[in-house]
Amino acid sequence: MHGIRVHIHSLSGRKAAAAVRKHRSKGLDTEGGPPYFYFYVPVRRPGQAEGRPMQNATDPSGMPEDVLFFDYRFEFEDGSKKGVRIHLDPDTLRYLPERALKGDDWTRLDFHQCETCPLDPRKTPDCPIALSIEDLVAVFRDKFSYEAAKVAVHSNDRTYLKETTLQKGLSSILGILMVSSGCPIMAKLRPMVRLHLPFSSVMETTLKTTGTYLLGQFLLKQKGRPADFSLEGLREIYRNVGMVNRGMARRIQEFSGKDASINALIILDIFALNIPLSLEAHILEIEPFFSPYFEDAAGGEGRGMSRDTASRPGHHVFSDDL
Repeated sequence: MHGIRVHIHSLSGRKAAAAVRKHRSKGLDTEGGPPYFYFYVPVRRPGQAEGRPMQNATDPSGMPEDVLFFDYRFEFEDGSKKGVRIHLDPDTLRYLPERALKGDDWTRLDFHQCETCPLDPRKTPDCPIALSIEDLVAVFRDKFSYEAAKVAVHSNDRTYLKETTLQKGLSSILGILMVSSGCPIMAKLRPMVRLHLPFSSVMETTLKTTGTYLLGQFLLKQKGRPADFSLEGLREIYRNVGMVNRGMARRIQEFSGKDASINALIILDIFALNIPLSLEAHILEIEPFFSPYFEDAAGGEGRGMSRDTASRPGHHVFSDDL
């Protein structure tokens, strides 16, 4: 395993203080406070000499610099809290688990194997997605999907805050883990995880998916390979993604005590079904945003904003009194 290994302690009081002292005595960086305590263990990356310290392993705040992280924190109405931190390799965008993934009966590849799965159980004993989400499902198996929560999402770049339901927060987490797990079907969506947007709308998802897909096709063309600019390949990707989502829901149903994880997958499946079925409608909806591309070089875009246009609702009004 490589990257930064992260452990989360849900402790309070004297036990928490003792745990922090123990980790600091070993020279490990710690941060946080009740109920979240984190400590970081540098792990050798491929090509790094044994005993040679990693460069920029952590910044002054204790956050790792050489990996991508998404830190989800849930606060429920009853005062309970749960936290999930995900690390990704910055070059491959593959998931970096905090420990060796062992698997269980429900993670076996041939247990409700997805219709479209190209993997061979003899060579790949466990489903890559199931292995990646095993701990997540276990942590939230005692929760119902409709439970209200305040969700804070911290990443390398920014922080998001939202009052929502547990299932919508889990849906965002599952979106990261599924595409970064090593599943060959979900891998086509992996480039989008670099610009992960929690709680994204259908419009935001449409812009990201079409833009990412078309950029991928442009890069294929640059390499002299066949490219598809009709978006038919994107429709096929999402048809396969829908089958994966439904296959994973069947797996989780055998393990999860309540419905939070399953309903989170249903949200993802609605997105997956919605995009190929109504892609043209979504594109027509956002087409006006691209009107500057359609203007003639000598057209109206260069003439500035008229007084009438500037006074319309929706345009900014600047004032010294604001």
